[in-house]
Amino acid sequence: MENATGKRHGTTVAFGKLLSGSGLGYATLLVLSPLLTRLYSPTDFGRFAVFGALVAIASIFATLSFEFGILGGRRRSDALGYAFVALACLLTMTGATLALLALSAVLGMEPALPHWVLLSAVVSCFLAALTSIGINWAIRSERPGVAARGTFVSLSGRSASQAALGFLVGGLPGLVVGELLGRVAGWLTVERGIVLHGVRSILAKPHKVRKGFSARMDYPLYTTPGMALETALVWLPAPLFALFFDPTVGGYVALVQRLGSAPLTVANQSLGQLFHRRASQLVDTKPGRIVQFVVGLSVLTMPLTLAVGLVLWFWGEQLAVLVLGRQWSTAGFVALAFLPLYYLQFLSLMTNRLLLILGRMRLKLIASATHVLLISGGCAATASMGMSWQSAIIAVPAVLALSHFAFLLIAIAMLGRHRTEVRLPA
Repeated sequence: MENATGKRHGTTVAFGKLLSGSGLGYATLLVLSPLLTRLYSPTDFGRFAVFGALVAIASIFATLSFEFGILGGRRRSDALGYAFVALACLLTMTGATLALLALSAVLGMEPALPHWVLLSAVVSCFLAALTSIGINWAIRSERPGVAARGTFVSLSGRSASQAALGFLVGGLPGLVVGELLGRVAGWLTVERGIVLHGVRSILAKPHKVRKGFSARMDYPLYTTPGMALETALVWLPAPLFALFFDPTVGGYVALVQRLGSAPLTVANQSLGQLFHRRASQLVDTKPGRIVQFVVGLSVLTMPLTLAVGLVLWFWGEQLAVLVLGRQWSTAGFVALAFLPLYYLQFLSLMTNRLLLILGRMRLKLIASATHVLLISGGCAATASMGMSWQSAIIAVPAVLALSHFAFLLIAIAMLGRHRTEVRLPA
C-alpha cells in the first residue's frame, strides 16, 4: 500500500515539474507573441512556417523515432538500447544530409529554399533530436527536473532569441537564427551524458547497435511514418494554405499554429510522456484505469475548450487587434476555426501513445495517413472549387476534427477489448 502511494506521489511530483517547465516556456511564448507580431509580418511567419515544417518532420526521420522507445522500455537495458539506436540513426542521417547539401552547392544547384536556410534546418533538426533523447532519458531515469528545465529553455529560448533578433535583422533570418539559438540553449540544459555514453558505445560496439536496430524494426516500419505524418499534420496547414490561397493566409495559420500547438507540445512533453510511462506499466494489469483516465480527461477539458470558443466567437477579432496588432485581426477567426481540431489533437496525444503500447502501430499509421490526406486533399479541393479561404479555413479543420474523433473512439474500444483479453486467462 505504501509502495503504491509512493509511486502515485512520485508520478504527481514528476508531472508537476514537467508541467511547470513546459508551462513556463509556453507562458514566455505567449508574453512575447505581441512583440513578435509587431516585429514580423504575416508573410514572414508564412515563410518561416516552411522552415518549421521541414525541421519538425525531418527530426522524426533523423532518429527514426527510436527515442520514444526510451520511455516504454521495461528494463534499463531496453531503454539504453533505444537511446543508442536513436543516436546512431541521428548521426548517420545528419552526415548523409550534410553531404547532399555540400554536393548540391558544388554542382551549383538552386534548391527551393536558400542553402543557408537548408543548412540551418539540418542543424536545428540535429539539436531538436538530441534534446528529445536527453529529455526522454531524464524522465526514464526519474529526473523530471532536468527534463523540465530543458523543455522550458528550449521553448522560451527560441521566442526570446527571435524577439531580440527582430530588432537587429528581422524577416526570415531573424526567425531562423532565433530558432537555432533557442535549440542550442535547450540542448545545453538537458541530460547530455546519455549522448556521450551512446557515442562511446557506437564506436566501441557497432555490431551491438546494429543488432539492437534489427531487433526494433517495428519502429522504423510503423512508428516513424506515423510520427512523421502526425507531425506533418501539425505543421502542414500553414504552407498548404499559403500555397493554395495566399501567403498572408499562411501567415495567419502559422501564428495560430504557433500559439495553438504550443499547448499540445506542453501536454506532450509533460502529461503525454508520463502517461506513456504509466500506461505501459498498467496496460496488462489494470487497463481499466487507463480507460477511465482518457475519458475523464476528455470530460474535464471540454468546458475549457467551449469557454475559449465562446470568447473567440464574440471577441476574437478585437482580441487579435489588441494583443497582436491590427495587421493580425483575422487571426481570431482562424483560431476559432482550428480550436475543435486542437482539442481533439490534444486527446489524441494519449490515444496515439496507447496505440504504441498496445502494439497497434499499423492502425496509428493508417490514422496519421488519413489525417494528412484530408488536410492536403481538403486544401486542394476547396481551392479547385473556387471556395474562399475563409470557407476553406472552416471546412478543412472541421473534417480533420471528425477524423480524429473517430480514431479516438477506435483506440478506446481496442483498450476495452485488451482489458477483456487480460481478464480471460484469470
